[in-house]
Amino acid sequence: MFNQNKVKMEKSMKDRNFNMIVETEQLINIQGRNYKFLFNCKSGKFSQIEIFNGITWHQITKDGELVGDNWDLPMVSCEVVKKESDYLKIETVRKTDMWRINASYEVFGSGYIVCTFALEALVDQAFIKPLMVGVSLDEQTVFSRPHRIMNNTNNIKDIRSIRAISIDYTTDDRPVTNSVNFLLESVTTNMNNRACEKLIEQRSGYRFIGWQLSKEYNFPFPEGYRYQNRWALTLTGLDNSPSNVRGQRIYHYYGLWPRFPSNDMLEEMAEYGCSILALHNVSRYITGFEPDEKEMRRVVNRAHELGMKVISYCQPYLMSINSPYYKHFTDSRTECLRIWHCLAETQICCYEPLTDWDCDELCLRSEKAYKLIHDGVIEFYRKYGTDGLYIDFCWPAQGLCNDNRHGHPTGLFNFYDYLRLIRQWRKDIDDDIMIGHGGGVLVSSDFVEGFDACLTGEAQKELDPITIGQQIGVAPTLWTMQRAKEDEFRSVATIENLVREGVTPHVGVGVGGTAIVATVDPAHPVHLMALWQMWRAFPVEEATYYNYLTEKVLSLDNENVFYSLYVTNIKQVLLILANSGKPAFEATPATGVSVKIDVRKLGLPSQMNCWRLKGATYETFRIAEVPPVNDGSIDVPELSLHEYIGFVLSPSDAPMELTRLMRHLEGRPERLPAILKAKQKRLAEFDKKIDYFATLPNAKKEMDIALFKRNDRVAE
Repeated sequence: MFNQNKVKMEKSMKDRNFNMIVETEQLINIQGRNYKFLFNCKSGKFSQIEIFNGITWHQITKDGELVGDNWDLPMVSCEVVKKESDYLKIETVRKTDMWRINASYEVFGSGYIVCTFALEALVDQAFIKPLMVGVSLDEQTVFSRPHRIMNNTNNIKDIRSIRAISIDYTTDDRPVTNSVNFLLESVTTNMNNRACEKLIEQRSGYRFIGWQLSKEYNFPFPEGYRYQNRWALTLTGLDNSPSNVRGQRIYHYYGLWPRFPSNDMLEEMAEYGCSILALHNVSRYITGFEPDEKEMRRVVNRAHELGMKVISYCQPYLMSINSPYYKHFTDSRTECLRIWHCLAETQICCYEPLTDWDCDELCLRSEKAYKLIHDGVIEFYRKYGTDGLYIDFCWPAQGLCNDNRHGHPTGLFNFYDYLRLIRQWRKDIDDDIMIGHGGGVLVSSDFVEGFDACLTGEAQKELDPITIGQQIGVAPTLWTMQRAKEDEFRSVATIENLVREGVTPHVGVGVGGTAIVATVDPAHPVHLMALWQMWRAFPVEEATYYNYLTEKVLSLDNENVFYSLYVTNIKQVLLILANSGKPAFEATPATGVSVKIDVRKLGLPSQMNCWRLKGATYETFRIAEVPPVNDGSIDVPELSLHEYIGFVLSPSDAPMELTRLMRHLEGRPERLPAILKAKQKRLAEFDKKIDYFATLPNAKKEMDIALFKRNDRVAE
């Protein structure tokens, strides 16, 4: 068994490599930032898996039970055929007189295994025992506490039946710490040309999670019979290491009108501290690489001048029916036609009629489709000098592909080429930003390769740690734009939950349709603008993050006050506190809190200079140097309901970001009148446009959004 002693794990956002690979004749020991794989060269299978829960290591597999297939055939050969810093390939051959299994195991530094295997009958009348593939998960470690199992269905009418079996679980008293997913590629074809079946079976001390690939009873097979398939196992878990997304100030510009933000809007965004601008609808045909060139260059250049990074919309496999490329790729589609479309009869996402978003799904196993999507996105990224990718439809495939012209058998659930595409995009953009936008059926394996952050919010009504993806191992971000979710995602009460979970919201700007907030005012969530200044005052991208899910390094005497703590390598600290009210509010509407930071555990000096950050709006936000903090003790005498406050601590001088922000805030009185004047002019134009939109048929549709999503817009 691996050493399970408590360790500290640190990950550079540049480092998705293995930490260690040790080979012997018997074993291959593979370790990454949150996993340990042990491969047994004698059996030709993985024999043990451990995960890191953010604090300690835990073995999740049952000793002596299977990871992979359940056939125990003698080993003929086992060889490492390729080894790179983030990739390992092991090839094995196992055989008896009756059967041979060739298996190729690909291990990826991001934390997953892909096995491609082929069985061949070597004699006529070859008998078999039932074949299954999966993983044996220890009952005590994975299932003895609250856990969530997703996509455990064999109902072919349910789209979840083809997706990964996903188990989100906790190894202790936290709500969630880790996730394990198991995926199969050819889900409709087992050894008997029937549909494969998902299995979750309770056994002695463990549960088997996987797929049944043959019937319980089989007639013998003829000599030369061959069966091939591919499975994957993904592991993710809490990760509080420095992130280039957590704590950033993100504007998400989704406008159909105007298609691009004006210069005065960009300047107002910069005033409030925008650090990332996500451009959603710049591509007419949703592909992500056909913008208005002049306008795209204007926005990127001005945003860069103002100190913002720009990421642009793309997706892995959609093609608009109106795209000029469409007619050349009709032979590269899956069975999922009109996977995303505006639906003329329920078009609440657009005020004006639109069919450019009516899309079919391309099969990424088709090399020309893969090349179109990959090359188009990267050429766009390089041509306009953007700073990363915002990837929508961030899951392997909407459905199955049954077109064997693409070089695969029927019934393909193509997770492999999806992960291959994301992995290649990550290599192409190096350390630039990659944010993935999942849907209502997102699971951790969707984000296992290459992402810096996951974006949720469309499929939830509260900031639940599992739903926002804390177990995915990347920074959670939040889509806040639906009009129906004002209280949950845009009200002042949202702030304390953002603080508690360490979630970075995308602030929506632009005009689309009645389903989405329509605004050209970057300051419309006024309370969030003050929280932005707290993140802005600190090098959050260089800091390890702590909250209630991580190692405990802070204590409070008031459980109704939530916190976020950021600590850099040079011992600078940002502490944000927020009063949630909760049960104590009626008794004490304003309450105090005493905080004790564990300076010894964090290696901080006993005395640190302190600056207090306070204010409910951008206009009232203020910074004051206050007496030094001794031994990590901070007392806040009063916080009203939903009020939040911040403290920056430093062993010596203030962080550069804090000093820069203080100078910036001093100039507010001179700059804000001109910003307000430009905003009023912009809003007057906006009001006229909304008045016009209100006369159009789409604005008059009284379509319930649940009904809208329940129709054939299955991608929701």
